[in-house]
Amino acid sequence: MGRKPKKTWEKLTPLERLEKENEYLRTEVIFLKKLKGIPLDQKDLQNIKAKKLKKWSTKDSH
Repeated sequence: MGRKPKKTWEKLTPLERLEKENEYLRTEVIFLKKLKGIPLDQKDLQNIKAKKLKKWSTKDSH
């Protein structure tokens, strides 16, 4: 059994596109803060934990 193919950018709904872009930008901000040594606030830490949990839960479900 193979992996489900990812939706291409053209096949995403406008809402899905915005959600993907938002996730990308949040990740970029966190990366740049870490790179510059700016302390992360509580919201950033929650986003990191949520991403790790999401990644971990999808990895185990396959």
